[in-house]
Amino acid sequence: EVDSAALFEHAAAQTQPVDIAALEQRLQEAAPRTEKESQARNSLRIFADLIFPEDGEVEKACFAEPINMDLLRRKWGKYEDQQGEAIASVSVAAKERVESYEKQLAVVENEKKQLAVVE
Repeated sequence: EVDSAALFEHAAAQTQPVDIAALEQRLQEAAPRTEKESQARNSLRIFADLIFPEDGEVEKACFAEPINMDLLRRKWGKYEDQQGEAIASVSVAAKERVESYEKQLAVVENEKKQLAVVE
């Protein structure tokens, strides 16, 4: 528990006077910056949780002071690589499927021509 009487005595004994108005002004000026920083940090946490759900390292990085941006950049780089690999594999599968359909179409067209000749 704080002994307020002793605290005031200590403050009164200081050689430099305390300008409460100036301190209040500085606090009022700092409050919006602090609020904006808090909102930005919260937005980053939400975004990071969407991309890296339940990743303890990312959660710790977002709560660190300052934010561990190196870890977040490394994680993001790995995420981009994984997404690129996934897109590449889907692209290969799609290309193979198109080629398969083109072959089937060529067979059907050939059979259609043969039937037209027979008639």
